[in-house]
Amino acid sequence: MAPTWKFAEFELDPGNQELRKHGVAVKLAPLPYKVLLLLVSRSGGLVRREEFHDAVWGQDVNVDFEHGLNTGIRQLRAALGDNADAPRIIATIPRVGYRLMVAASHEEPRRQRIGGARIAAAGVAVIAAASAWVLMTKSERQTIPTPLEAHAYYVRGQVSLDRQTEADTAAARQLFAEAIKRDPTSARARAGLALTYLTHVNALAGLPPAEARARAAEALKEASRLDPAAPEVQAADAQLKLSRSDWKTAEIQFRRSIATAPSDATSHIAYADALALRGRFDEALREAYLAQQLDPLSPRAAAAIASTLRFARRYDEAIVAAEETLRLDPAHGPAFLTLAQCYETKGEFERAIALYQRVGRLSGNLGHAYAVAGRTDEARKLLSVFEQRYKEVGTGAGAIAQIYVGLGDYDRAFEWLQRVVDERGQMSTLKVADVWDPLRSDPRFGTLLVTLGFVE
Repeated sequence: MAPTWKFAEFELDPGNQELRKHGVAVKLAPLPYKVLLLLVSRSGGLVRREEFHDAVWGQDVNVDFEHGLNTGIRQLRAALGDNADAPRIIATIPRVGYRLMVAASHEEPRRQRIGGARIAAAGVAVIAAASAWVLMTKSERQTIPTPLEAHAYYVRGQVSLDRQTEADTAAARQLFAEAIKRDPTSARARAGLALTYLTHVNALAGLPPAEARARAAEALKEASRLDPAAPEVQAADAQLKLSRSDWKTAEIQFRRSIATAPSDATSHIAYADALALRGRFDEALREAYLAQQLDPLSPRAAAAIASTLRFARRYDEAIVAAEETLRLDPAHGPAFLTLAQCYETKGEFERAIALYQRVGRLSGNLGHAYAVAGRTDEARKLLSVFEQRYKEVGTGAGAIAQIYVGLGDYDRAFEWLQRVVDERGQMSTLKVADVWDPLRSDPRFGTLLVTLGFVE
């Protein structure tokens, strides 16, 4: 895994080719990005102008180098908020070169399977490989399909998957497939591919639940053959077990994943999400806060805290956590969803509807909000969309049930929830989400909880 460089209030992620300020992505064109990577990799050492020419442009590239470098430095300073007249990050050594004025450090990969001096040696090798790969020309990269290149696709896939929109889930599937193409031995990329079929099985996979699970199982079978002990593989397998309502086995897998890599934030996040859906909120928050300590800039960790607080009916705290998630990733779908659900529960229906519309996918929650807000025509219009999707693809029964709850037609809601059970679908929020509260006193609801494995 390529390390992340930290300097001042910034992070530079070579594997994902991204600059972040306090966790928020900063727009940076390719040229100033390469200039910054070279400066950071020197950790305060002088980088001469001719070195920029060779490393960034290449010895055989015929360009107006002086103008190009000056432009790149200006763009870089603008992105960093640095002032050439009173610099605090990049120092100019007139007619010689530039150097970084602040300390730069890098985080080694959290999961290591080698020890002692070999860890340090491996870290140096990864840094060199990351820098070399980013500084290559496009044609050079195409001739060297390296594991580092595969890792870059994997990381981008993870970022897309975490956002949980239809477009991002489809993009994640393509990115994981590309990672596998470049490194067929990557178990984690195959585990990521499996998760694209398990994330909101009825909504985002675009497949009937049984087919989505079958594709996930196929990807995990190969991942397990390659590296059965990988925490990513174990965590994905736990998600597959959850989709089959096998909580006991899923929990064992989550714990194995954490035991294998206790400092891996993603395993703690996945377990936190699963615990919250079982109503074990204190345990879920403990795992989510631990994940946030391990990776303070993870939007997914912040989102796990927000959703758990929301399920626990701690709405004001959930709003704060969801807003923090959006500061880390302004396009994070689950954060918009949590905010919308909180404001709907607080009776701020129009505000909730506006937030639901920013989630990045159609949801039964939006239809439910339309209904309780008195906008029944729009609720029924969205209901028709989901019913047509159900006819064509076989997904969305739970969303349809949500809308019927909002419309007050509880018998129809139970009919659609029963379809979820009959088709071995997944209703992950049934035990904890307040949208189902009007149904809880009905004996049919208790039967559903038992059938779906929420009550033993």
